[in-house]
Amino acid sequence: LSNAKIVAGKVTGRSTVGGNLQIAAGKVDLREETVVRGKTWVATGEAELDGRYEGELHVAAREVVITGEMLGDVFIDAVEIVIEPTAIVHGNLYYRSPAEAEIHPDARIDGDVEFTRSERPLHLVGMWLALAGIVALTVIGGMILLGAVVTTLVPRMFPAAADRIALA
Repeated sequence: LSNAKIVAGKVTGRSTVGGNLQIAAGKVDLREETVVRGKTWVATGEAELDGRYEGELHVAAREVVITGEMLGDVFIDAVEIVIEPTAIVHGNLYYRSPAEAEIHPDARIDGDVEFTRSERPLHLVGMWLALAGIVALTVIGGMILLGAVVTTLVPRMFPAAADRIALA
């Protein structure tokens, strides 16, 4: 994949993305095999991020768990943030949360860590989840509308094809 944009209820990933990755989902679980060569944006309720992220990582979530390797800067807006012992952040870690992140002593962060105490993530997560829901409903509504248009127009535009389908 070169660039990927995903809207779903749950995303479990094990792929390589050659460019940027954008995800809006209820839950995101990116596994150890995941590689993203560009920037990554994740808006979700729960995020578990393993794998390798070569560009900046931006996450808006209720809960974030980082276990993978981040080559660029990491920006997190979340209610709960956990940086596991296997996590490696080669850049800076900037996070906004109501409470300080739980950063394991064995986690490696090469750059600066900047914490901003804020209730904003609570509102931001709700906004992103609402946006993801609106996008998903719009896509589903569009598919239903397209199906209705096709089933209405095809018999009128191609009567011979409609007769053959009816006979089969």
